[in-house]
Amino acid sequence: MVAGSIHPTAAGTDFTISEGSNTVAVANTGSPPQLFQVGIAVVVVGHFTSSRSRAFVSHQILVKHSENYCAANPNRVKSTSGNIVKC
Repeated sequence: MVAGSIHPTAAGTDFTISEGSNTVAVANTGSPPQLFQVGIAVVVVGHFTSSRSRAFVSHQILVKHSENYCAANPNRVKSTSGNIVKC
């Protein structure tokens, strides 16, 4: 998540996620999980508002627990350069 981008709304929480130079604005409905904060990797479930949009509407936020995910999927965690991260 982008620092300073988390904003509570009447419907839930708006925030921005980034990977490298790519950013996506997320409008989430509902309450974020307890561990939701800048610096913690998240998975958002939902859809883009259009095929050309960088706006994403989410109905669920999953906080990534690296040690649990790595144990179950040892060859899926990649760095921003595309290399597999050793868990």
